[in-house]
Amino acid sequence: MKIKIYNPKDLNKKYRISVHRTGRMGFPADAAEKLNLAENKSADFGENEDDPNDPNLYMVIYKEKEKGGFKVNKNGEYYSINLKILLDNLNINYSNGTVWFEMEEKIINEEKIYSLEKKGKVAKKNNEVETVKE
Repeated sequence: MKIKIYNPKDLNKKYRISVHRTGRMGFPADAAEKLNLAENKSADFGENEDDPNDPNLYMVIYKEKEKGGFKVNKNGEYYSINLKILLDNLNINYSNGTVWFEMEEKIINEEKIYSLEKKGKVAKKNNEVETVKE
């Protein structure tokens, strides 16, 4: 019998990415390592134009700062991206309730894209609370 041994670092993992009350998306150390985050990088965020029923956000991390992209910030050993303006435009009230996303790597058109699936309770600006599957 031949046994295949699995290394946890080689397996696909979903990462929990929190949004702080300030509108900053914070990356835990393991997610920052997976994304190879650094202060000289930026990210873009978007939605699936082909499927209006897809509630996920999609993120692309660039190797360098891109004009118009969201800047990656570093505070100590912690990385974050200020998404206040994006969350405001998407009508997500990050200052009330628990806002977080489950991040998963996908390959779309031969490019690494990270899907961000909303999880937990997301308070909308009109005081409604949408409970998203956990």
